[in-house]
Amino acid sequence: MNRQSDVTVCFTNWMERFTSGIGSLKYSPHHPETEPFPWTTGFEQQLKDCGDRKKRPYHGLLYNREPRLNKAVLLARLKEQDLLTNTSYSWLGWGGKDREKPSSDEQLFVDSLALGTLREQDKDAFMEIANSSKVSISADENLRSNLAGNINFNHVSDCYFQIVSEAWILNSLVDDATPYLTEKSYKPFISGIPFVTWGQKGIIQALREQGYYTFDRWIDHSYDAMNDDGERLTALMAEIERLNSISSEDWARMLFDMRHILLHNYSNIYSRTRKQKRNSAKFGSFDSTVKGVKGVDWTTF
Repeated sequence: MNRQSDVTVCFTNWMERFTSGIGSLKYSPHHPETEPFPWTTGFEQQLKDCGDRKKRPYHGLLYNREPRLNKAVLLARLKEQDLLTNTSYSWLGWGGKDREKPSSDEQLFVDSLALGTLREQDKDAFMEIANSSKVSISADENLRSNLAGNINFNHVSDCYFQIVSEAWILNSLVDDATPYLTEKSYKPFISGIPFVTWGQKGIIQALREQGYYTFDRWIDHSYDAMNDDGERLTALMAEIERLNSISSEDWARMLFDMRHILLHNYSNIYSRTRKQKRNSAKFGSFDSTVKGVKGVDWTTF
């Protein structure tokens, strides 16, 4: 945007700060926004479970509340590869949101086929997902409400890793454009769980540049560097399949070995959002940028 306009665009880590603020809330199906609770409790229990080498009933954790095509595509690929049974997942479905699908099921499949995110062998699985009813992880999960401000550690404690399904997956036409990260990409850091991500190219690298450790010793994020959306998803699916093939015993041992990284990421999001008024980022902080601008009265909100 800075190349295309005379207006300077300043970076602020709003999504990161929003996610950090979730910790002041206790998850409640009735009043999630009002019930105070130390956000460290769930994280500390997760660390304890990792230290105890707790066995978990599922391998992957996947949230798909908002019905979007890229989420239906991911679920269809998981189903076709017989990975859904090993995944704790939610899916509101288009009907559950009282909204019409953006197109017919057939057209959605054709569009995804052209993009390369679906293959011919995925058609039956996609049609089933596209027409399926609501799937909730637990009874206290209200999928009709926006859950961006919630962390449910009961879900986290049942799984070894998270599959983050970002809001936007199509790459920008500008080669060096930065990826779009929402609270979904930051929640694993306050949840204490390793992850892979279905999103735009460069999301994992962006998190690395912000000081987060991305579990590279145990997880292959090479998909993150792939520009083609279909190739990126295929590589991601191969890694999800590999992670699902790891035994519960080995996963428990791996999480035990990851504890220092989980703690580093937790501390990093705290230091980047709580200890500093504003934070430096790839394109410079807002404060340092505006100091060089004359003749403008700045208001701090």
